[in-house]
Amino acid sequence: MSFFKHLSYLLLPLPLTTAAATDDKSIRIGYAQCGGQAKTTPQISEKAAKLRWYFAHASVGANMVDGLNDLNKKEGGSYTYSTFFCDKAPPGETKSGTVYEHNRGNPGWKTKFDQFEACVNNGWHFPKVDIVMNKLCYIDQLASFKYYIRSMTNLEASFPDTVFVYMTMPLTTTQDLDNGLRNGFNDHVRAWTKENGRVLFDIADIEAHDPKGQMCTFERRSKACQKLCADYTGDGGHLNETGRQLVARGFYALATALEERKGKTAVEAAR
Repeated sequence: MSFFKHLSYLLLPLPLTTAAATDDKSIRIGYAQCGGQAKTTPQISEKAAKLRWYFAHASVGANMVDGLNDLNKKEGGSYTYSTFFCDKAPPGETKSGTVYEHNRGNPGWKTKFDQFEACVNNGWHFPKVDIVMNKLCYIDQLASFKYYIRSMTNLEASFPDTVFVYMTMPLTTTQDLDNGLRNGFNDHVRAWTKENGRVLFDIADIEAHDPKGQMCTFERRSKACQKLCADYTGDGGHLNETGRQLVARGFYALATALEERKGKTAVEAAR
């Protein structure tokens, strides 16, 4: 993609903020929300355990799916989610407590957004599933934040009963421009989701904290940037067993947070 074509995506106008911007309904799942569960049993409600997910991804997402399966195999009584490989359209029936994982590969960041929209429109939304997520990869450092937000908000408007989870971009262990660009994208996503009351699965923040909870950073242009901690990878980008299980715990932390928010909303409505 040429610089000027990429710039045209960056200059797309952002969609207007919604009423959610005035409410404190944002949820952010980062290291603080799932890292502490590394050696403990997740406190997940019966309702949260039944949630159904559609998860579009590529290689790092496949690592996360392996992490879900690891946890289920080792502690199935606590980590209850199962995974099921799927394609562009949902099956006739979907099962509760299942993460339907769609490994759509790496066709390019814009195609990933466009294909995700097509898949959601093709049936991957409520009532087939409760939650949908579209994860970029670390090779998508040139992705347009504004194009991403426009894609997601269009889907939210079309399917208001579906929970759309925003995601940060995975990192690498490098200390270069590309990792700086990933940090820039992620900072924009964090700020926008907080301001507009959205749900964020902050993969990058989880990856950037070592097993002791210390941030792994590098400095670029006098700014501290996050990087993938070496403890979680064997090749500098993909997740090893420790890393994938840590990030996979984010599914459980997110499910719990969503059910807690739903409970608070019900209480407020009854007042």
